[in-house]
Amino acid sequence: MGFSILIIVICLLFVDCYLIFLSVEIPRLQSYKYLIVRNDHCLLKDIPPW
Repeated sequence: MGFSILIIVICLLFVDCYLIFLSVEIPRLQSYKYLIVRNDHCLLKDIPPW
């Protein structure tokens, strides 16, 4: 009985850590994506229109 409770507690801790990780990482990834998109536009502007 105690073993299944231990598994549940470990799962809850893992989910909690994962949610914290997502809340930290997702904005950072979105800002990276924004920078990459901006750089792509700059690169496209720099290419001479042949």
